[in-house]
Amino acid sequence: MSRKNNFDTTFLNRLKKLPSLDSLDLHRWADYIELRCFFNPDETFSRDEFLDCIKDYDDFFITKNSTVDYTTHLVNDEYDDEEVNHSVLNDRAYRSDMRQRFAEDCFRILESRVHIFKNYPFTISSNKRVLYRNKHLNIKNKYYAFLLFTSSLDYIGNHQDLFISSFDIFCLLVLKTLLPTRAEAHLFKPSSASISNNIFEGKQEDRLEQLSKHLHETLINEGKKGNLKKKKNVNSVDLIAWVSNGDSQNHLLSYTGQIFYALDWVDQNYLNRAKSLLSIIRISVPPVNLTFIPFSFRNCEGHWQRETDIGECVLLDRQRLLYHFQHNKSFFTSLPCYDVLEYLSKVKDKVYN
Repeated sequence: MSRKNNFDTTFLNRLKKLPSLDSLDLHRWADYIELRCFFNPDETFSRDEFLDCIKDYDDFFITKNSTVDYTTHLVNDEYDDEEVNHSVLNDRAYRSDMRQRFAEDCFRILESRVHIFKNYPFTISSNKRVLYRNKHLNIKNKYYAFLLFTSSLDYIGNHQDLFISSFDIFCLLVLKTLLPTRAEAHLFKPSSASISNNIFEGKQEDRLEQLSKHLHETLINEGKKGNLKKKKNVNSVDLIAWVSNGDSQNHLLSYTGQIFYALDWVDQNYLNRAKSLLSIIRISVPPVNLTFIPFSFRNCEGHWQRETDIGECVLLDRQRLLYHFQHNKSFFTSLPCYDVLEYLSKVKDKVYN
């Protein structure tokens, strides 16, 4: 098929590129190790192989935005601050030790995922030094793989749009599972995804006017349809849901959802997107705000990676999405990305041989 024919070794070549050194978030690096394991010919990836990947990065642990300062942590274990100097930081043995600690922490994240995810497509060795991909991936293993690839769009290349539109549909279904029986849920943002019975169409100002009518609310004076075109900085929501009460009155229970695929989702003023809706439509009862991300935003203990970044929203990360996703093979196999996902499941990396 054409999607397979368009797929070439550029994807596997991209795996040579490490995640951004601007961040040392362990969950991102754990994803990278999973990808390398997924495509390695022997379907394994060891801590030693990972250390070999990062051995040439002299500035690996000295970054402005790193959330874990391995340099300070290591040196302060054995030296007082007064004894720390530039020569110590440049010492090869200390840098090797720092890399060893970092690799150990990444594999500790992977070990935790074995227990957290019921259908994890990987296992880990008893000494916690080697990750193995399951020889045969069942459909539930592919649910996880789908979210892993959606978390790694930089490596997907030409197939990004397929995974983005698929994740939109996936999040909409998860949202519906969370809602009361009489609730309606819809994709509000423009999307390349083909969704039946989607009621919001047209430009942003048209969709906002449609939404105000469904909620039985009114547009705020300065945000009336004629003026919405001038609001260039308005960032609307991606998903919308409400519970009908069988009448035409306002004061409804409603929900807003935001979908993110980029690693810097925290930096995208994501909470302001939901709040911006309140500046356009006079909503009687503020909506419940949900944020959907394909990442596993967890540390090795299963706690949030950085709880302070979450803010006032219900965060649905990889663990929660898979928990709420009701096993529906026909739905999953109908996703736009499924054929590519199937193909990727069979690709083996020849680049490193």
